[in-house]
Amino acid sequence: MDQLAITPPLKRRSARHSNQENQKQLREKIIQVATTIYKRDGIEALTMRSVAKQVGMSAMGLYYYFNDKSELLVALWDSILDDLHIQVARAIDGAGSARERLRLSIDANLSYWEAHPENFRLVYMSEQTVRGEHSQKLTMSCSYQNVISIALPLIEQVAIEINGDLRQAPLARDLRLSLMVGFLHSALINVRYPWIDLAKLRAHAIESIAIAVEHCLAQNLHE
Repeated sequence: MDQLAITPPLKRRSARHSNQENQKQLREKIIQVATTIYKRDGIEALTMRSVAKQVGMSAMGLYYYFNDKSELLVALWDSILDDLHIQVARAIDGAGSARERLRLSIDANLSYWEAHPENFRLVYMSEQTVRGEHSQKLTMSCSYQNVISIALPLIEQVAIEINGDLRQAPLARDLRLSLMVGFLHSALINVRYPWIDLAKLRAHAIESIAIAVEHCLAQNLHE
């Protein structure tokens, strides 16, 4: 008689590993619920108590994952920047010259914030996240660094392409960001202004920002 094949026992994940996965999933759920509350009702409605209630846990239990509302808002900010990074990376992937990718990256940035104006307000206009220690923590996060890291190499490639000064790349990167935020603040926040043709203004803004970056790379004002 043939011997029965012995099936090796299934490997069981440790209780600690399972617990870590459960905590990660719950943390993600908390962020999703907080995002929904913020988008639906605004930042004032986003409280630790309201989030805990919708997640189905006690307010004290929520403090295990986030120390306070500001820390929760930073997590939302982090999630937003992850989405932005993905959109910009897709937009410039496989594109032509560095100068073309620069313009595509500007357009992708504008498109993301235009599609999510509430996210723009949270990242750039929320007092809870732009001031104090939580703002400093955000600048050290992986998501924030990813957004920065995708811009600087691209601008360095532009510098090489136009025979510019690589040393100016960090300054050109910051110029690009400041000009993009300035346009977005005008278009998304200053809605009462009677813009003649916002679509044409947007197209001119993209080209003007790109030219400003190239000019910064080509000319050192301190020389």
